[in-house]
Amino acid sequence: MLLLILLCNDVAENPGPYENEISIFHLNARSVRTKLEYIETLALGSSIVCITESHLDENIFSHDIHIDGYHQELYRNDRNCFGGGVLVYISEILKTKKRFDLEFENGELAWLEIDFPQHKILLCAVYRSPGDLNVDLFTEHNHVLNDLMNIFCLQNVVKKATRLDQRSGRAALLDPILISEDCCATFTEVIDINREMSDDNATKNFDWQTSLTAFEDDVDGMAVFFTEKYIEMAKNSIPTKTVFKKLRTVQNTKKFKVQSNKVNNMIIYAKEQFYLNANGLLDEKSNTNPKAFWSLVKKVKGNCRSTSIPPLLNPNTNEISVGEKEKADLLNSYFCNISTSSDDGVSPPDLPLRSQYSLDIDEITEDEIKDVLKSLEIGKGSGEDCISHQMLKYIPNSVCVPLSCIFECSMRISKFPSCWKVANVLAFFKKG
Repeated sequence: MLLLILLCNDVAENPGPYENEISIFHLNARSVRTKLEYIETLALGSSIVCITESHLDENIFSHDIHIDGYHQELYRNDRNCFGGGVLVYISEILKTKKRFDLEFENGELAWLEIDFPQHKILLCAVYRSPGDLNVDLFTEHNHVLNDLMNIFCLQNVVKKATRLDQRSGRAALLDPILISEDCCATFTEVIDINREMSDDNATKNFDWQTSLTAFEDDVDGMAVFFTEKYIEMAKNSIPTKTVFKKLRTVQNTKKFKVQSNKVNNMIIYAKEQFYLNANGLLDEKSNTNPKAFWSLVKKVKGNCRSTSIPPLLNPNTNEISVGEKEKADLLNSYFCNISTSSDDGVSPPDLPLRSQYSLDIDEITEDEIKDVLKSLEIGKGSGEDCISHQMLKYIPNSVCVPLSCIFECSMRISKFPSCWKVANVLAFFKKG
């Protein structure tokens, strides 16, 4: 992570009192989605909060990750939900604007200008893949970063190690904060954080291979162990948030009505824009997403179907049933009597092969599992095990390891895990 703070315009000898000072907090978060409350606690009182490896995409809205006391408009430069990205929070008391003219394509950085009464400050938060600046300032003295610091008169104000290798015990300074030599840093500190609080640290550090291999050919035991262990890790790693319900007062009711009117006006405007752009949307969806296309057609055409059930003939009395309850009883009786045979103790028939071809799967690789996990649709219902698509999609690199072991055993012994056959089925009435 790199912060460049450069003074612009006139530089006063005495820059002024406390109001010209700002405090900056930086964290390599490796996903802010599940750590928002933790970040808010760590960065309490900071004027500017810079986050690298934000792991955000267009499905995460700014209001979902807003922190009280900071501007609603966030400075974001997202890569995707699996890695990278830069996010900057600005205190409500500061006046800032985005400097798009200083940014460049494919650069994971965010430039902004902070306006003070006597001068302006430029700030840039940068993330360089695959991690930070990849420069240990404790040992690297001939790197291009050192040349840039000398050329542009920059100094690093972080003097302590920001990363500790748990295996070798080696400390490194990988997260510098660089400021212009015209700026004065009154205090810097490296704080301790809970490094176990991560989207995939718990699953990545666990020895899945040894634990699952101990089950040998018991694929049911493997699946049950994975499910229970994964849920345990999720409960320990994913922070929870307490939601407080506001009391209904006259003031809150007035605020609610104001916001409700705004939302209704936005809905009316959105509907008008939808019908104006309907033709273009239909052309766009017709070749790429048939399901979305027909859903859009139904919305444009409106509901033109009759929802009433016509009169039915009672086969027992040869009378016409017109009452809603009578028609419902007739339909229920009909569907219940469609099949009365029992398949208990009956073996499936030996059907002849209709093709000379067969499907042979030699191996399911971890890379193939990663691709499937990354393509999961968010919002789909979870099964009885309560493991949602969101819990799997965002950590494909670590969760693919245990799944690969289970799939390999399942293919070898030709058995599908019993616990994965159980599903919660809810019947919903569908009109039409």
